[in-house]
Amino acid sequence: MTLQYEGVCAGIADYAYLNTLDELLKENAAKPRANEIACEFAALKASVKANDYPYCLDSADAEFPLVPGGELKAFTNGKADAVRAKVTAWILELVNPV
Repeated sequence: MTLQYEGVCAGIADYAYLNTLDELLKENAAKPRANEIACEFAALKASVKANDYPYCLDSADAEFPLVPGGELKAFTNGKADAVRAKVTAWILELVNPV
C-alpha cells in the first residue's frame, strides 16, 4: 500500500512539473531557447506515446505484457527519474537563463 501511495504522489508531482514547464514555455515564447525546448519537449512527449523513447523498457525487458495500441510501456524508477531530470533541467534553464 505504501508503494502504491508513493507512486500516486510521484505521478502528481510529474503532472506538476509538466504543467510548470508548459507555463514557462508560454511565458518565454519569444525567446529562441524556449522555442528549442518546446520542440524538444514535444518530441519527448510524442516518442513516449509511441513507445520508442529510449528510457522505455523493451518488450523483452517488460515486467508485464505490453498493451497494444500505443499505451505507455513500463518505466523503472531509475528511468522515470531520468525523464524527470530532463524536464527539471528545462524548467531550471527557463527560470535561470544563462
